[in-house]
Amino acid sequence: MTTVEAPPRGSPDAIKAIPARHPGRWVATVVVIVLLLMFVHSVLTNDAFQWRFMFDNMFTAPVLQGARTTIIMTILSMLFGVMIGISIAIMRLSPNRLLSWTAWIYTWFFRAIPRYVLLFLVGNLAILYHQVDFGVPFDTVIGRPSASTAPPGSSAWTRTPSSPGSSPA
Repeated sequence: MTTVEAPPRGSPDAIKAIPARHPGRWVATVVVIVLLLMFVHSVLTNDAFQWRFMFDNMFTAPVLQGARTTIIMTILSMLFGVMIGISIAIMRLSPNRLLSWTAWIYTWFFRAIPRYVLLFLVGNLAILYHQVDFGVPFDTVIGRPSASTAPPGSSAWTRTPSSPGSSPA
């Protein structure tokens, strides 16, 4: 019988790795850059953008006040959102079934409604509630519109003509 001897073990030769070529990546990069440059050129050279008007009015008082208001509203909405979220999370973890159930319904409601529908509903709340006040529960502000909360021209602003000597109803 013949015995085959294994070659002596030593350190293997270094592997000569050749990086894979990806010409598709380079072609896609060139296409994206060309499209981006075409878009920038279109924006800068199109007269419909009225860049002179933009530069003349960019730093006027109303625009700066609007930017300031937007930033303040963003910060406040983030703070209120975090506070409401923490409150709902604590309510959901509560052993009180009413609190837990209320938090579950609140979460379900805002997850179930599409964002644009929710934006439409919240944006049109002023149709139903012209002014939001904090006060005594079940006061006339909530139950019956008073002249201070009703829109101008509504029945709360109009008075029925009364005859002299009669008491107002």
